[in-house]
Amino acid sequence: MKNILFVLSSPRGWKSYSHQFAGHIVDDLKARHPDAKVVVRDVAKEPLPHVGEAFATGRYPTRWWTSSPRLTSSCSPFPCTTSVCLPA
Repeated sequence: MKNILFVLSSPRGWKSYSHQFAGHIVDDLKARHPDAKVVVRDVAKEPLPHVGEAFATGRYPTRWWTSSPRLTSSCSPFPCTTSVCLPA
């Protein structure tokens, strides 16, 4: 079985050309795969929660920055010894 994730994000809803265009694509996919399940996520109507401290700190193991070869002390308050900066 095929799955189609249809993510909508325009605050204009179906007045938006991108919504209409994407709707045609989903219709075409459904015609080609009638057994496909379509999951619609409208983040304009039901926004995702903001990233909070618990998410941000739970995302990486403790002291992740010391093993990263992409961070430097010039852009980060953490001790690093490489020459490339990864902005957050």
